[in-house]
Amino acid sequence: MENPKPYQREYEWTAEQVQILLNDLFDEFEASERGRALRRRRERPLPFFLGPFVYAEEDGDRRFLVDGQQRFTTLHLIFLHLFRLSPLTARRRYPLDRVIVAEHGRRPRFRVDIEERQDALEALFFDRDYEVPLGASLSVQNLWDRSWQIEEALKARFESEQHGQFVDWLLDNVVMAGIEAVDRNNGFRIFESRNDRGARLTPVDLVKSFLLSKVRADEEAVNKRWRDMLSEVTRVRGDRTAPLEFLKSVLLARYADLDEDAADAEEIRVTPHLWVRRNSDRLDLRDDDDSYSRFVEHLVSLGRHYANLAAATTKPYTENGLSSLYYNHINGLTAQMALIMAAVQPDDTLSQAQKKPGSPATTSI
Repeated sequence: MENPKPYQREYEWTAEQVQILLNDLFDEFEASERGRALRRRRERPLPFFLGPFVYAEEDGDRRFLVDGQQRFTTLHLIFLHLFRLSPLTARRRYPLDRVIVAEHGRRPRFRVDIEERQDALEALFFDRDYEVPLGASLSVQNLWDRSWQIEEALKARFESEQHGQFVDWLLDNVVMAGIEAVDRNNGFRIFESRNDRGARLTPVDLVKSFLLSKVRADEEAVNKRWRDMLSEVTRVRGDRTAPLEFLKSVLLARYADLDEDAADAEEIRVTPHLWVRRNSDRLDLRDDDDSYSRFVEHLVSLGRHYANLAAATTKPYTENGLSSLYYNHINGLTAQMALIMAAVQPDDTLSQAQKKPGSPATTSI
């Protein structure tokens, strides 16, 4: 699989979500083993279905994975740790390396091939030391955390001699159904229609997929800046809801019609992704120019200021005059960031943005 790129969210499955999948797989495997004696010799156990995924064929032997990254990444980590935990003789018997790696060489090409994950995956595959670097994306940070959760779960559930049987069962009986799109754009439309209705993705994921699918040039660079911004917004408070709070604050502060349409605020708070799609005119978004790129850059610039100001809600910063943000926060004045973002401009310097919380636009909190 190729890097899912702009459509796809970060690898963000929580410990709970990974544990649910592991428990489902473990329970199904053990039920299959218990039923082995009851089945006829040629009768195969029933397959375990993990749902559909959406992809588009690319040049060569690669597929562009539009939807399904969370499950593929988690399964890939499971296979990596089964490979690490299995003795060498078992590795030769079970084709684990072929499930994990598409090409060997100086640097292996992994089946889920995303460049930013390469070092972490190589550390697992070759049993090397690794430390998540400063500034790593949310995907890499979470990948490493979930990786060791998976290893501990495998050790706790199975004796080493059971690993081979579990590998056989995974390869023979766990099934995902592929939905082939005509191309990436068609894949995006399928992806959006499935997830918009199923609400499996967060509103921020859906806004991102909508905006970046319309970017006319340099989508890779725009995507990277978006991801860096979300990582910074999240890192400041260690709160994974921070990107959603940022998005809602910006939409409420700069684009919502709060005087004439009371429903505007409610829709932004509940389903901001739908509000963005329905109000492209207010966002000055047009399909015939670079307005989508400009709007994404606008959000990225505001995100940097938001992250810096949100940091002031974690402790009283008396030295830069932002202590009021901390005291507002601990006293439950949750609307303050929306008011501040109404005053902050994307091209403000750091010092200019820091003065905005004390401006007339934000003193009415």
